[in-house]
Amino acid sequence: MLSEIKHMTVNDYDRVMEFIKIVFPDAVSILERVIFGSPFRRPDNFAYIAEDGRIISFVGLFPHRVRLGDSEVRAGEIEAVGTHPKFRGRGLASQLMEYWIQYMKEEGIALSW
Repeated sequence: MLSEIKHMTVNDYDRVMEFIKIVFPDAVSILERVIFGSPFRRPDNFAYIAEDGRIISFVGLFPHRVRLGDSEVRAGEIEAVGTHPKFRGRGLASQLMEYWIQYMKEEGIALSW
């Protein structure tokens, strides 16, 4: 069963932070800076699945360019992959990863990790 995927907005701050505290308790301050404080990432670089208004799975894509020799290549880095412990085993993070992989194909992003 496919769940609805939504892109994060700045209005999702409280819900995202609640999710991070549960799923990534040892990296709260780092992820807060990466997600909300980085000039290199936009809110819509992050997608999530919610249930009953709470974020239950979350995956980010950091699009950028990489220089390979004399060439510059569009690249995408998957980051901040996580699912709330009570919702694991449903394939939610996989669904979000597939979403970003399809996005990269459609956008001509040739390199990812």
